[in-house]
Amino acid sequence: MKLLQAVKVVLFAPVALVASMAADPLERFGPYISHNEGFHLSPYKDTTGHYTVGVGHKLRVHEAIRVYTAKEVSELFRADLLVAVHDARKLFPEFDRLPLPAQLVIVDLSFQLGYPGFFKFHHFRRSVRQGDWKEAARELYYSDYYEQCEGRASRNIRQLESLVP
Repeated sequence: MKLLQAVKVVLFAPVALVASMAADPLERFGPYISHNEGFHLSPYKDTTGHYTVGVGHKLRVHEAIRVYTAKEVSELFRADLLVAVHDARKLFPEFDRLPLPAQLVIVDLSFQLGYPGFFKFHHFRRSVRQGDWKEAARELYYSDYYEQCEGRASRNIRQLESLVP
């Protein structure tokens, strides 16, 4: 019975929803996020002074400041990415129906800023909900985020601008 229900969901769901259901978040969003974050086996201090390792993983109090293996970094990245996708879906209930470039930007912002930080982007979030990609890109351009992370923000802006007809 559950299999039949799953088949019905897939048969009658929008294409974007089916694609996101089928795709592993690490495969779908991992390359974009890791390109923006970089990859480090040894901890380093990020721009806010926090020790970070792997693909943008902020070390917590109980995590040692040491060299990590590639496997450990991969596990940390997967866990952090799943949290970012979960938070993106909380902030954007329509997330699975959005075009892939918008999903990439949203997950990237969620990954970098965390839920509390991303929650503050009220105007950006409204523009995304309205499908106003030009305004969403403009909101990023005129934010403190752009000033702090110009390269990354520019890549995210280009993703959104690719959706403007």
